[in-house]
Amino acid sequence: MRGQGPRAAARAARGGANTRGKRDNAKRDSAKPGERGRCRAFAFWVGICGLIGLGAVAFLPVVAYGDVTGTLTLETVLHPTQSPSSQAEERVHIVDFRAHLAGGIQTSGLLLQVDSLMGTPGFEHVVLTASGTLGALNLRALAAFARPYASVSLTSDFTGPINAFTFIVPIGPTLFVTHRVETSLSVLGVLLKNVAIFEDVNFQHPFSTLTLSPGDPLPVLPTYTAQSQSFRFGDVLTVQGQFYNGSTLTMVVGINADPAQGKAIKGHGFPGAVVDSEILTFVKEIISLQGWRVGQATLGLSATFEDDRISAAGSLRYPLSWGTLTAAFASPAGGFLPLVPTSVSAVLTPFPLTLTLGLDPMELKITNITGSTNFPLSAISSVALQLVGTPGVGLQSLTAALVVNHPGGFVFSGRVNLFPDAPLVGTATVTAHPTPFLSVQGTVQISPKQPQPQVLQARFSATYRF
Repeated sequence: MRGQGPRAAARAARGGANTRGKRDNAKRDSAKPGERGRCRAFAFWVGICGLIGLGAVAFLPVVAYGDVTGTLTLETVLHPTQSPSSQAEERVHIVDFRAHLAGGIQTSGLLLQVDSLMGTPGFEHVVLTASGTLGALNLRALAAFARPYASVSLTSDFTGPINAFTFIVPIGPTLFVTHRVETSLSVLGVLLKNVAIFEDVNFQHPFSTLTLSPGDPLPVLPTYTAQSQSFRFGDVLTVQGQFYNGSTLTMVVGINADPAQGKAIKGHGFPGAVVDSEILTFVKEIISLQGWRVGQATLGLSATFEDDRISAAGSLRYPLSWGTLTAAFASPAGGFLPLVPTSVSAVLTPFPLTLTLGLDPMELKITNITGSTNFPLSAISSVALQLVGTPGVGLQSLTAALVVNHPGGFVFSGRVNLFPDAPLVGTATVTAHPTPFLSVQGTVQISPKQPQPQVLQARFSATYRF
């Protein structure tokens, strides 16, 4: 560098800096993909922790002046099963750990809620909700983040295809799924409600359902990342009010959204789903009249307008001296009238039995469950039975359940499911409440198939209420 002028020295310095930059870039590019992935994952979790810390600092004043309530549930699930691959060991154990936090903060008319679920893969879903009132206007905003999953149905000689164990596998990172803003207002007894939706129309749960039997090769799972997302806007408008003779008239209109569908993530579902269309159009309109009294009978009617198709449905409820008769009607495909019966149900008052005859498809169901009340055996125990069959075909399923409420705070429930083409499966659950704020629950599912009984699933959870 001796004998060079200031300009030459500056050029040499810049050249050295560029050379060092190229060497650094070469080192970074030569890094292994796994190392780069771990760096990105580390940066992602650092960012998440930073956001949580900032949120905690921001909400400290709110917590100081608000009421905090919620639940924290810790759960462990163990599923011993046959190996899904012939190259692996004879027995494998599928274990999952979950932590579910649902809490809310009430302060000055504003309710802030969070619902988060963390499992073995990490965050499975996070739902943030804020609701409040502004005069006569009710406001509610919701944002949901979730991880995409694929469902794998694992069968074995002990479970059969009907009682197959289904577990889900993550196929992508945690992504933003949907944002909804709901406003409602009552004017002269008429409820006006509007739900504006902005969401990913490609996201679904699960993305695919795969069947895996012992000895089969592992399936190829799809992938879903931020590049796979496609966002659209939709709106659902509802107008509801009282009509003649105490009935309720409701009109629901979906603009670029289907009010009869929904958006699902793991552990959550949201009514209404945006359709994949860049132009705002009327997708579906539903007009229903429920609770119309005609003598002793109660009628319900609804009409659905979608594209160029019109369909109708109806219901009838009539009280009798021995119980209550209920019937459901629907219009045939592609038509509006006539309405044909699809099911008939009778609740027998002398005996806590419900007889349901499905006509499309043909199905007969006998159960002793009337609402949520089981048949009482004693002051602390009850039993529930359900039998489903098809006339001319035979028995399809038989379910028997027993519930015992111990005065000491213990609840025991047992259930037996029997299907003609599947092994018998029994489920036993014990729930205890050691304190008013803590409850624990254990569940074991067993198949008594010979030569030896097989444990299909074991589950333990503890819930703390605060």
